[in-house]
Amino acid sequence: MRKLLSLFLLLLICISCAKYDTPPWFTLNYWGEASSKKNGVDWEGYVNALVLGSIHDCTLISISIETYSKEWYHRELLSFSYIPINTKRHFIVGLNYNRYNYDSLPPSGNYITSLDDGDVAGPSYDLLEEDSISDYIEITNIDGDEITGVFQASFVKDSLSLGIRYSNFPDTIRFLKGHFHTKILCPY
Repeated sequence: MRKLLSLFLLLLICISCAKYDTPPWFTLNYWGEASSKKNGVDWEGYVNALVLGSIHDCTLISISIETYSKEWYHRELLSFSYIPINTKRHFIVGLNYNRYNYDSLPPSGNYITSLDDGDVAGPSYDLLEEDSISDYIEITNIDGDEITGVFQASFVKDSLSLGIRYSNFPDTIRFLKGHFHTKILCPY
């Protein structure tokens, strides 16, 4: 009986010390899948699409694709904003509020990174508009609140992210053959 009790306690200790790979609560904000070739390497992230503006004027969305470390620390955010909800290809630009009227912002792209435990800003990247890559996002199918689409974009490290601190990060990031499938979530 004593051996059985010892075995039971040992099993209880092993179970209580097990690590679980269950995603944290904040991953409930994501739905679907997103993938791409990032500088030639397979890349996947958590994806969501949110309505920009009023739910009654649901014409623009923002699509975010984020990655996390194995400890669930934030690492990357690839976002596309001011995307009209239609099945057309939309060429994206770097977001510069000084260049555009706020009421008519064009579709835009952004890529940022995080360091340490996810709350330290890493290098950020601006859309590289003057290269051989056509930067675009295209919703290829709309089925109720679900959307499917493709994207590609290239980014260059912004001038504030240059220098020795971020020297181990690439100067240019290219997302090619990107694909996403998600639901449009209403934050209201």
